Amino acid sequence: MPDRKTGRKAKVIDMGRRGVAIAGKAVDLTARRTSAFYLNGNEYAFDDAEVIEVLPVSDIARVPNTPDFIVGVLSVRGEMIPVIDLKKRLDLALKSNAGGGQRIVIASAGGDLTAGFLIDGMAAVVEYGAGLKENAVYGEAGGGFVKATVRLSHRRVKILSAVSLLDIAKALKR
Repeated sequence: MPDRKTGRKAKVIDMGRRGVAIAGKAVDLTARRTSAFYLNGNEYAFDDAEVIEVLPVSDIARVPNTPDFIVGVLSVRGEMIPVIDLKKRLDLALKSNAGGGQRIVIASAGGDLTAGFLIDGMAAVVEYGAGLKENAVYGEAGGGFVKATVRLSHRRVKILSAVSLLDIAKALKR
């Protein structure tokens, strides 16, 4: 395995149950990685397994008689994908995005459940271990859609559930 800093191959010196020690550094095999994004200045993310790609906002075709959180549909390589305003879906305040870095995160909940989620902009890649993840708190903003919160040294990232966000039956009961 090449070392990131030096480019030289590192020697695996210990393989324990919880991780691998590479040249004196412990590596957590349970570590997860996800790309965080902004909504109203707060950081959110989907599990990387759910994210297909991130696209710039382009021509979204409006669709009449849909719930207010559905912005419209977007053609991605010939496939029509519904686009959901994530702020409306999470019942967040609709603050304008002055930065202009809006993107669409294409996420899948498995099978044919795929949608684009309108976000304010991308944050950074977040790496975390199981010890930094805490269960969602009932009643917090985005409640019911937040699977967990990742505690980092100077911030918290809420991990969203694409499955819950795409459950339109629940949305229509709201």
